Amino acid sequence: SLVWGPSSDYFGRRKVLFVASILYIGMNVGCLLAPNIAILIVFRTLQGSAVSAFLVVGTAVVADIFSLEQRGVATGIFSIPMLVGPVLGPILGGFLSQEKGWRSTFLLLIVLAVIMLAIMIPFLKETHQWHTLTRIDRRDNSRASAMIEYEQISATPPSFTSPWSTFKMAFLPEFSPFIAVSAIQFGTFYCTMTLFSPVMSAPPYSLTEGSIGLAYIPIGVGALVGTMVGGNLADKSAAKYPVPEGRLFYPIILSMVAFTPGLLIYGWCMQYRTHLAGILVGEFLLGA
Repeated sequence: SLVWGPSSDYFGRRKVLFVASILYIGMNVGCLLAPNIAILIVFRTLQGSAVSAFLVVGTAVVADIFSLEQRGVATGIFSIPMLVGPVLGPILGGFLSQEKGWRSTFLLLIVLAVIMLAIMIPFLKETHQWHTLTRIDRRDNSRASAMIEYEQISATPPSFTSPWSTFKMAFLPEFSPFIAVSAIQFGTFYCTMTLFSPVMSAPPYSLTEGSIGLAYIPIGVGALVGTMVGGNLADKSAAKYPVPEGRLFYPIILSMVAFTPGLLIYGWCMQYRTHLAGILVGEFLLGA
């Protein structure tokens, strides 16, 4: 993620997404052919590195297109496919692994990635202002020079920013509280999800791989609801608090209100192996 962002500023969004797509397909092939668990873990790590470009660059594309006042809702809509994926993924992957073996899931990912790359080639357009203006300028200088911000944009060509410079923001007093809360929530979230499959496959639940996949639905639905509500709250927060971190106030409060009871319910039900419904309710709140 630290590399994809600066790269998309310097080379353009379109080129970086194409490179990431090809790398993602290649890493999936590596996972498919992995002879042992060590090789699989290596390629899975590289796979995650490649696919992270779509989150980073996709968010940048939203920022390129939408104004600050519209960006919260737009980001929420942009996040929907990323939230539907974690719902459909375990369902499809669970049943595929159960019927055809775990390698079949990577074969499906390769096929879907190739289809998406084929769609991106003719339809994905560059959105970075400087790169877009430069392309228009080469084709029709009079059209480019008539644009309102022509002088301002053309006078500031992009430069490659050090990936490590992003870390400086983590220590700014206006951002560090939000980053700390988000880091704790994400870390805790993935710790809880690591427990899910082993517990669900053991007594008293003894769910099959396909059923475990279905049990991920509440967390995806919760994330979908939380993103849409959080997007609207972010725009309202930005309007009330006109500072860069202002749009984070309301969404972070929402996340704490939902996440804390969700974690308590999920952990208590897991510890005492209560009815599955309690765990699913906790999942929903964790996702939101």
